[in-house]
This record gives sequence, structure tokens and C-alpha cells, in this order.
Amino acid sequence: MPKYIGIDPGPTKTGVVEIDYANAVTTVQSKGVFENEDAANWLKCKLCSEFEIEVAIEFVQSYGISGDSLYQTAAWAGEFRRIAKDAGCNAYFHSRPKVASYITGSKWKDSIVRQALIERIGGTKKGEPLHGVTSHILPALATAVYHAEGAVLGKWSQEEDKEWRSSSVPRCTSN
Repeated sequence: MPKYIGIDPGPTKTGVVEIDYANAVTTVQSKGVFENEDAANWLKCKLCSEFEIEVAIEFVQSYGISGDSLYQTAAWAGEFRRIAKDAGCNAYFHSRPKVASYITGSKWKDSIVRQALIERIGGTKKGEPLHGVTSHILPALATAVYHAEGAVLGKWSQEEDKEWRSSSVPRCTSN
């Protein structure tokens, strides 16, 4: 069963989350908000240390930001996709509106997405599955869950999102 990495890129910081998804149960393996260079290094290490990882990246749309911030975010989204492709992993872009509609049945609002994920996965108190899921980690997790559940249904091999998939290249191996 593959693991899934969700990424919420930003102009200077990026939220990342790694999940296992089996039998309709999501388990958060690791998460964090990092400076973009550190997020890129984290991703490289994850992709070269484990196999069968799919990467789901929140697709960049304007959401009120413009100019340099939007362009920097788009550049980092592309960089994360390139890293995944170079490691032989599939990388997908998913838009926030599609993710929100799937997760909540409505438009994106942090509090609604957070509540929907709590109902799916578990609480946010210390010792609970979503403890520490805040800021950029929330959309990264939502994107990963959206992608994982779609992958189980075979959605990403058939839907229009496949145009964003990375081409197949040999998998990296760890030493």
C-alpha cells in the first residue's frame, strides 16, 4: 500500500504531511511546516528512503495573493513536483476548491476543513492523531487525504487530473 505526501506550498514556507491510508483509515506519519529549502530536502529524503509514495501538491491559485508571492509559490510547487518526478514518484496537483468540496461538501474554510478531518481521522489534543495539525499542515493533510481516497478508488488513473501526473522514471534506491 503506498504512502501519500501532501504539500501546501507557500512563497517562503511549506506545509508537508506524510500519511498511510489503508482500509479507509488515515494515519499521520510525519508533518511539519518548513522553510521551502528545508521542505525540499525533507521531500528528497522521504522519497529516497521509502517506496510507493505518491505526492499530492495543492495547485496554486490566486486566493487573494498576487505578484511575487503567487509566482514564488508556483515556482516552489513546480520544484516539489520535479523532486518527486526525479525520484520516480507520481506527483499530482489538486486545487483547493476540489479538495474542499470533497472533504467538506462546501467551499474552503479552515474551520470546516479542520472539523471534517477531525471527524475522519481523530482529535487534535496531545496524544490524538491530529495533534499539531495547524497552519500550512491543514491544507497539506486535506490534499493528501483527498488524493489517497481518490487513489483507492482508481480516480487518478482516469480523471482529468492525470494530465498533471509525472511521467514514469526508474525509482530511486537507498544505499
